[in-house]
Amino acid sequence: MIGGMVTPRISVVMAVYNAELYLFDAINSILNQTFSDFEFIIINDNSNDNTESILLTFTDSRIRVYNNNINLGLTKSLNLGIGLSKAEFIARMDGDDIAEKDRFSSQIDFLVKNPDVVVCGTQVEYISDKSLPMGGSQFVCSPDEICDALTYTNVIAHPSVMFRKKLSNGEQIMYNEEFLKSQDYELWTRLVSQGFKIVNLGLIGLLHRKHSSQISNYASQEQSHYFVRANILFLSNLGFLKDKDEEFLFRNIYYPQIFTASNLITYLAFWDAKFSDKRNKLAAPFYSSVYKQLVKDGLIKENPLWWCLMQKYLIKHTFPRTFLDEFRFFLRSFTFGQYRRFNKRFL
Repeated sequence: MIGGMVTPRISVVMAVYNAELYLFDAINSILNQTFSDFEFIIINDNSNDNTESILLTFTDSRIRVYNNNINLGLTKSLNLGIGLSKAEFIARMDGDDIAEKDRFSSQIDFLVKNPDVVVCGTQVEYISDKSLPMGGSQFVCSPDEICDALTYTNVIAHPSVMFRKKLSNGEQIMYNEEFLKSQDYELWTRLVSQGFKIVNLGLIGLLHRKHSSQISNYASQEQSHYFVRANILFLSNLGFLKDKDEEFLFRNIYYPQIFTASNLITYLAFWDAKFSDKRNKLAAPFYSSVYKQLVKDGLIKENPLWWCLMQKYLIKHTFPRTFLDEFRFFLRSFTFGQYRRFNKRFL
């Protein structure tokens, strides 16, 4: 109880900016949850459409709306909402998604029964801008699987999560305001690096909308920049990247415009050494995906045939086993590819 008022079990935090298209349905999906003991904190981040008018139509006493005088961005707005929250558990929600009615009850039940878990996400059903089904997620669920997957991708649907406001060490969970994008991925990797557990439930807790106005669409390059930054920090904390030189090589993977065929051998040696390290065995999918991306982005422009041959090699071997094997294959493939290009040009 705070100030004579009963403290809710869950604080729902939603930050919105120009969310008029889907906001009404998103809010109603929260108000219709089977678990009803929550406060609903909505940060209107200085919207200039009808967002504020839509928010004013709701009279449910659980809703608390705060209007930013200037546009703070998602990260700072979410931290503002968390700072205003009263509950032990924080549930995230976006203004364009729809929460399944049993989402909160399933998540809080799991977190109460598993006090060692800090973050609980769910599977999602993807829907279009017209609410048409687009298939469901298949996110890994266990803490170990999530830790492994986070080395190369984000497997936590941000608007689906519920997490503890405070960690076991007393620290309050907040987003890193240096990350204007990919703030969720930075938070997950930071928590995992500190030894905290994250879990995904197997059930669908959210209808996750895909549309052209999303951050991942209109700011993909900036999003990628922040993701890579968080990813490098995570891999360094795990011991996968041990110095600045390795970080430089890794960063080049994500920026193929500075990749040249002449430094291919350096890349192959680096990733082969990483892959052969027993400590990095669980990260094999990550190195395989990076290798494929390197070849696809770097060499397909110069030699499509080489890429076709490499695809066959990867399928056959799953992943290059030794640098010597890789070098031999590279020479055979590259020589054959150059021969075909020469014939095509002059014959």
